[in-house]
Amino acid sequence: MPDKRTEVTLSYRALWPENPRDAFATNGVHDAKSAAGRFAGHQAEARLRHWLVPALLQAESGGAVLFKQGFLKGAHNAPGSGNTLYGYFDLTLTL
Repeated sequence: MPDKRTEVTLSYRALWPENPRDAFATNGVHDAKSAAGRFAGHQAEARLRHWLVPALLQAESGGAVLFKQGFLKGAHNAPGSGNTLYGYFDLTLTL
């Protein structure tokens, strides 16, 4: 950690549907014949939290990228939108 007021978090996940006949998450992508393979992709995340005013006001920012692979690219109803990026910023006031 850079200092007592700042926290950095990094994470990684590899993604597979539990069962080849399952729909992946809430996007509805499925591949009942497993023609696209079982591996869905990689997800990397980062988060930064910092107390602007200790114990009163905290800022947080983060993001994630989903690198789509086999299942999320090749299933018959997979969107052709490429990799997915997420980002956010948050302020928390603790009273």
